[in-house]
Amino acid sequence: MGMMEMIEDFLTDGTVEIWALQRKLEKSMIRNFWAPAKKKSQENIKIDFHQKVRELGEETQRELMSISEQLDDSMKGKWSTKVQETVINKAKGYAQL
Repeated sequence: MGMMEMIEDFLTDGTVEIWALQRKLEKSMIRNFWAPAKKKSQENIKIDFHQKVRELGEETQRELMSISEQLDDSMKGKWSTKVQETVINKAKGYAQL
């Protein structure tokens, strides 16, 4: 029995109890209004989170590259090359966030 039929029966014959009609209306409101709004809210939270993580990753990568350049100027020899390579490799990992 559809909701319109239940309303019609209630208004004409009084065969449907009011609580059943109220329950159907509540289910309909949840299904059509509240659930989609809640889903959209959750999706927006996920999108914002991923965007912020990406921005932080890019910022961290820029900072590590800046540190690498500063280390290159201040350090000499075999250690400086290895440190610089390690910093650059770690910085590339932040780009994948």
